[in-house]
Amino acid sequence: MAYGYDHLQNPYTYHYQAQIKKPIGQGEAKHIVLIVDESIRADYSPFKRRDKMQNWLVYDYGNATSYANSSAVSNILLRKGARYESLTKDFYENPLIWQYAHIAGYQTYLFDNQGGGMGHDYFDERERSMIDFNLSNLAYDDWEILKALSHLQEDQKTFTLVIKKGAHFPYDAYPKSFKPPFAMDSYIAKKAMREKYFYTLCYQSDKFWEEFAKLSLKEPTLVIYTSDHGQNLEDEEGLTHGSTQKPYKGEGIVPLVVLSNFDIPLLQKVFKINGNKTSHFNIIPTILDAMGYDSKKLGYEGYNSSLFGETQEVGGFFYGIPFGYFGKPPSFKNINPQSF
Repeated sequence: MAYGYDHLQNPYTYHYQAQIKKPIGQGEAKHIVLIVDESIRADYSPFKRRDKMQNWLVYDYGNATSYANSSAVSNILLRKGARYESLTKDFYENPLIWQYAHIAGYQTYLFDNQGGGMGHDYFDERERSMIDFNLSNLAYDDWEILKALSHLQEDQKTFTLVIKKGAHFPYDAYPKSFKPPFAMDSYIAKKAMREKYFYTLCYQSDKFWEEFAKLSLKEPTLVIYTSDHGQNLEDEEGLTHGSTQKPYKGEGIVPLVVLSNFDIPLLQKVFKINGNKTSHFNIIPTILDAMGYDSKKLGYEGYNSSLFGETQEVGGFFYGIPFGYFGKPPSFKNINPQSF
């Protein structure tokens, strides 16, 4: 269903299975977790209010750019590891991250707190069959997800994708009795929408990381945190996100944070160089390297480099539907994340 137009309107055929060689090495990370928040703009990142975490090394890359300004597009491109120069082609031809994980010996887990992997964000039945354990339970608030991740205490190698509820419009995912433990600055307080957004973010995201900080895992664990897209919080006229005509720059500004409970010298070496110039394009190659693959030999260089090396700033995000429907090339919004 999600790819209904493929054979009618696109020059490519969507591939579920791909020939992937085994990794050339043994990844250092026993557990790898990709956490994709919902609608979190980088300047509201929970790591603006939490720069240190007990038991964890934190690498906050500041303002990063997303694949796109809509949830479904960013999420499928993350799972596909699409490259900047071949976005549409990679959507159809790249393996899914689950396939890479299996070949590298990682069991796969999904906790989708929005739709359970059931149709939204381009999930379909064949992709779900690649996921060993779907832990999703939509009754959970985001911080309760952590109760379901007991496999992170086990010796078996695992890859986990967590999709949070986060702070989606209309920003009402918090109890009426909730009061943020953080003071709002004057910029937020000037607009009712921003205040509501801040309340939701504190309830769903800050509280999540408060509970996460309590985790003490014995196995080497690498966690990558981002959001699917940013927001227009009445900064300009228009939609909050997903604009297909003249999107606001904040729709494509997201946090990107890496956490580990062990030293990663290659990451530490280039961390400061890569601040405020990373993007979603760097996430999957980083995960592949952590699994023991050589991301460069898989075609991930330049704008698509792993965070274990120096990255190049993409300088924007895609908007609209970048999948080549009717032969239309992807639309791209140029922005400077360093000046946001």
